[in-house]
Amino acid sequence: MNYTIRRTSPTTARIALESSEGIDPARKPEIRRFSPGRTSVAEMSTGAVLGREPGKTCALIVHVRLQDLICVREKLREPDGHCWRYFRIGSEFIPVALDLPNRCLSKQECLPFLSIKETDELDQIDFTDEGLRSFFAQRHPAWLQAIADRQIAHWQQHKPDKFFRLAPTEAAGSDIPRSVAESPFAALARFQDRLNKTQLTRCLRRCPRAAVMFALDKIPPCNRKRLLVEHAKDALLFAADRLADDELALCAKYDMFSAFQCRNRAAPERQAILLANSYMIASSPTMGNALAAIQEEMRASIIGFPDQWRASDPGGFPSILCGLMDHVGMDFDPEIINALLKTASSEDQQALTQVIAPLI
Repeated sequence: MNYTIRRTSPTTARIALESSEGIDPARKPEIRRFSPGRTSVAEMSTGAVLGREPGKTCALIVHVRLQDLICVREKLREPDGHCWRYFRIGSEFIPVALDLPNRCLSKQECLPFLSIKETDELDQIDFTDEGLRSFFAQRHPAWLQAIADRQIAHWQQHKPDKFFRLAPTEAAGSDIPRSVAESPFAALARFQDRLNKTQLTRCLRRCPRAAVMFALDKIPPCNRKRLLVEHAKDALLFAADRLADDELALCAKYDMFSAFQCRNRAAPERQAILLANSYMIASSPTMGNALAAIQEEMRASIIGFPDQWRASDPGGFPSILCGLMDHVGMDFDPEIINALLKTASSEDQQALTQVIAPLI
């Protein structure tokens, strides 16, 4: 069995295994990684499969830690049927074959074969474009390089969007006009500085999502607000640092979940904008937050950046305080009350007094 190991940290590595000969081309093989979980069963993740072509082997790729268990599932041509192969990741990340039943083991059955020690977290290679681009840009042993080249050639002919998005830049950059025609998303993501005015306009019009993500400054002002509203999540996740404060607040109002989840990536005053426009969902069960910690974060944010909070609500601080009490059960101590009164307008001060008085 051919395999290749590339370390990604002192305790993690990327392993590529070659599939068996004679696999059924109609059934995609699979590689799974089992690792210790927080419960009584193992956690499972799935790796990538590259270079599938009838009559040829392919590569199964997964990130691992020492002592992990990996499983390869293949459908062989009849009469062999399904084949399950199991390996433990041993010293130097070498996969050691295990004599286990030729079937799918449950997560609970896998647990005794795992070390209980956890170290680095892992991102599977097929979950990120950047991971795949990095993989294809590297040189590999002959068996794996042939498969990688085959995969790139297949994408170039049959799936141009993946080709222009994931192939090494030098490969994709040779055919920018085709990228514009067949994959405007990839053209904006990777080649926007090399597009002429006509090509750029065409891509912006055909793929507004990519325009928001990668070419925000190229969007005509008359379309900018509409596209930010329509693609608020992408703007927050990919272009937040290029948004003006009012645009950041606008996107946060339209996608509170994304705003709340990505708030810690921003500078403190911008965190306040995101938090002030998304706190309504902070106590949602789907967010999984500790309420006391969220309340303390909001308290510090209001005291430190009252202007950003004031701008988030046309009703001013009285409306904000009522919202915080309703949505996250906030209480207000003298320090926060004084901070709000200092920055509130005279009209807000009177309204604040009416809100706060019953709480004292």
